[in-house]
Amino acid sequence: MEIIDITQEVFSCRVFPGDMPPKRQVAKVIDKDGYMLTNVSMCVHNGTHVDAPLHFLAEGAAIDGVDLSVFFGPCTVGEVRCADAGAGGGSTVREMPVSSLAGGTPGAGGGNGEDAAELGGGSTVRETPMGSLAGGTPGAGGGSGEDAAEPGGASCGNTSDADSECDAGGGCGADGAGDEAGTDIDACPVESCTPLGRGDVAPLLASKPKRLLIKGEHCLSPEAAEAVAAAGVRLIGVESQSVGEPDAPAGAHLALLGAGVVPLEGLDLKRVAPGEYTLCAFPLKLGGAEGSPVRAVLMKG
Repeated sequence: MEIIDITQEVFSCRVFPGDMPPKRQVAKVIDKDGYMLTNVSMCVHNGTHVDAPLHFLAEGAAIDGVDLSVFFGPCTVGEVRCADAGAGGGSTVREMPVSSLAGGTPGAGGGNGEDAAELGGGSTVRETPMGSLAGGTPGAGGGSGEDAAEPGGASCGNTSDADSECDAGGGCGADGAGDEAGTDIDACPVESCTPLGRGDVAPLLASKPKRLLIKGEHCLSPEAAEAVAAAGVRLIGVESQSVGEPDAPAGAHLALLGAGVVPLEGLDLKRVAPGEYTLCAFPLKLGGAEGSPVRAVLMKG
């Protein structure tokens, strides 16, 4: 079995503007105290994380009240390629049914059934360092590079080295020498995302996935979020730090959370080929919290 880490490293992660960045404080060290002890402070929406209904709904469930079955099971990784995502309701999207996406054998149970893959046997772990996200060569195991856009078209949501201040110089909140690490709020703004319209996401919903992860720096318009919810998706994942448009995030969040769809945000899918996988992305049991960081992985084989 191959295990693919799709999680940002916490202390170098991207931070949504206005959120507190992660900070690490080494309270005890082995040389002096005989053991090491670390204190951590962070926003629950830093890096790779999930939102609970309470994030936007006053009477919504907190993260410890969300059905855990949502976070594990068959999952589709899809990619939107177009000349101008979101323009004209997605009319420029190249048709690419999920069932024909490159990337290997469907998950256990076939397609999007809810039967979990067997977890026995040896595993190969492939991690993706945050410092190597922009462009580059596909990773081992058939990863998909972002330089392979079709002639005459563009791959939506491509990022460059200049897109994010957080990827430069060791990242946002890079560790100090055992002291409290972190940066000021807004010091590392998240890069912009490409809003997707209803027509942009329609090809990805054709196979009725229960869990759908979208490659690229995309966010959803309210209309696209409504389409995702109407298609019966239980969990929707994006690489952007917010599933909603940066200047108006409430619309997409309300459409998803109000329909019981869990947003999984801040993913690292740049080395993952589109296709069928098993997702494991459990939140911490943070009683009363409106979200939680996760260690998200995809399993194949």
